[in-house]
Amino acid sequence: MTAPLLEWFDLTRTIAVAGFCISIVNLYFTWQGRKLANEQEKRRLPRLVPSLVNGYFQDAKDGSGRVYAFLITVTNPTDSNNAVAEVDLSITYLTTDRGQMTMKVRANERLAPSFVKGQDETLAVPASISAHNAISGWLRFHTPGPMLLDRDIESYRLILTDTHRENVSVAPILVQEYRDET
Repeated sequence: MTAPLLEWFDLTRTIAVAGFCISIVNLYFTWQGRKLANEQEKRRLPRLVPSLVNGYFQDAKDGSGRVYAFLITVTNPTDSNNAVAEVDLSITYLTTDRGQMTMKVRANERLAPSFVKGQDETLAVPASISAHNAISGWLRFHTPGPMLLDRDIESYRLILTDTHRENVSVAPILVQEYRDET
């Protein structure tokens, strides 16, 4: 009876079983380490998250155009520093013959004066955003008068481009006309 038991506990088999168990445990820890490394690599990829706080427009009294003002907050949830390199306002509208057109306007031009009370925090583009941080401020856009005269505006979209040429956008649903009633 003891002879088959001793035969089963042969030293070579014991070492082989122990080696197999160690390799299974090593495989598990390697898989967990790779999973963690992949998650860390995803957090390093550049990504900006914009959110719109307010949006207004005001027509110039002299008919020179319309100025849009948007208060936005841009967060950088990644582990890498990033920056907002460009911001454009895309306006989709219908022409008089019902053709759909899209116009892009660059942010903070000289022709876009401030008109909202308390609009002191202009977001200067380009703007650097460190890792796990956020920036906030007003963006202003000027559209020439004849471009939107008697046009039906279909939609607005703020398009932010980072330094890696990645685009993110936010679409204001309602842009209110600003009236200073003081």
